Amino acid sequence: MCIFNNNNNNNNSGLPVNCMPAYRYLCRPICPAPRPQMNVFTAATTQYIQGPQGPMGPQGVPGVNNGAYAAGSVQAVAVGGTVALAAHTATPESTVTVTNNAVQLPAGTYLITYGAGVQGEEGAATEVTPWQLSLYANGSAIVGETLSVGTYGAMGTRAEKTILYTAAVDTALTLVNTSANTVNLSDANMTVLQLTA
Repeated sequence: MCIFNNNNNNNNSGLPVNCMPAYRYLCRPICPAPRPQMNVFTAATTQYIQGPQGPMGPQGVPGVNNGAYAAGSVQAVAVGGTVALAAHTATPESTVTVTNNAVQLPAGTYLITYGAGVQGEEGAATEVTPWQLSLYANGSAIVGETLSVGTYGAMGTRAEKTILYTAAVDTALTLVNTSANTVNLSDANMTVLQLTA
């Protein structure tokens, strides 16, 4: 324990004698150890340098703007006969054409809507001779693609269907009366829109 010298040493600080550098140590120094210095770290700000622009990617697949609408008016179509269709409108520079009642498609995949209306018979009961029209490609029926109506009355009837169709080669589409009797149409139509080449 340090000896405090309050006599004739003018030590009015109250500190132990051994802490006064001008005095002799009278005991083992026990002065408070100096507080260790703290290291202060400053967060570094990383700056990134932008690299050069990469090469341009490949050209995407060009879009397709190819479609047409064909329509037919009042007509009587005999058994096995082809529905008369004529070009009505088309997209600019369309390669879809209508010739000889057939919609001519370049090879590709298409969204196709086809339909027809049948004239009613005045005063007729609900049971009238059924009718059906089938979609043909290059002279052959497309399996499962038939409009069929079994009953209708004086107001007539209409049927329509939309399909996704892929033409592996250039294809002529037609509507054919596959009923067992003549069909009196009030209208007919076919719309094609090419999706891919």
